Amino acid sequence: MHPIEPYIRFFTGNSTVAHLFQVTAGLDSIAIGETQILGQVSQALDIALQCDSARHVLASLFRAAIHAGKRVQNETEIGRRPVSISSIAVQLAETTLGTLTDKQILVIGAGKMGGYAITSLREHGAQQITLANRTYQRATEMAAKYGGVALPFENMPDGLKEADVVFTSTAALQPILQQDLIGKIMSRRPHRPLTLIDLAVPRNVETRVRGIANVQLFDMDDLQRFVGISDNGSHQNITYAKSIVAEEVADYEKLLRVIPFIGELHKKVEQIRQFEVARTLRHLSDPDPEVLEQIDLLSRALVRKILHEPTMHLRTETNQETLNDYVDILSRLFDLSEPEPDLSLKKVAI
Repeated sequence: MHPIEPYIRFFTGNSTVAHLFQVTAGLDSIAIGETQILGQVSQALDIALQCDSARHVLASLFRAAIHAGKRVQNETEIGRRPVSISSIAVQLAETTLGTLTDKQILVIGAGKMGGYAITSLREHGAQQITLANRTYQRATEMAAKYGGVALPFENMPDGLKEADVVFTSTAALQPILQQDLIGKIMSRRPHRPLTLIDLAVPRNVETRVRGIANVQLFDMDDLQRFVGISDNGSHQNITYAKSIVAEEVADYEKLLRVIPFIGELHKKVEQIRQFEVARTLRHLSDPDPEVLEQIDLLSRALVRKILHEPTMHLRTETNQETLNDYVDILSRLFDLSEPEPDLSLKKVAI
């Protein structure tokens, strides 16, 4: 078995849709209602569209998931009081150590997670924050933006020697805080406790450091236990958010059934457009290339305008009986055979 397999979940069919919607709405996160994921899903769709790797069904799936996530944000208290992994980590530190006002804090990693951590630390009264990053310029920029002192990455052991709490969130594939390093650090400060909070996946901190005296390590699994079944305010909010997601999933499943038919309708009309444009051009002798381009653009614009209303009715109709009537009428008018919808959505790894 490949080492990464235990961390992969596989979904097929409608369960794929439900999972994506729950993730995008922040309901599958350690921090219930986390808003960062919605932005990440939106960014993923933008990149896929730019690379032409998200065709009609996949693009519509992600747009529907984003819509569901925005509804949860706008219509529930979860969205009005968003949390993040970083803010939960700071809460854990405060619960474990008490006030952070007098603590020396080292943040390793100047990515978004590090920025969120510093912001939350400031909100909880932390005053003494040092930021270390492999790219020192990035560390100085973030320290200036969020507050704190930048530390060259090669001087990280000095920061560790002075720290009471360390937050790590780098993209390193191997642990950067290993047992040997932390052991040497603690030998210089044997009576001063050190708390390490690892926010990275894969881990930034070697789990064996838990065996070092006066060192306590918290990772993402510990954060999950700390949160427990937290509902970010009330169980009622979670229930309502889940009902929104279920409603959006049902709407998308209806759309999924009609997407193949919409595709056939557009394909048929496009064939008609191409045939009529070609027939018109045969009657023109030596037409100007610009004229040819304008004829093509005009014909495409007409097709879009003509198909816009029926397509929107097909996409937005919520009554299944009415939708069936629409499909039947358009099938007869355009001599279409309704294709069987593919609901399998292929096996997807998350």
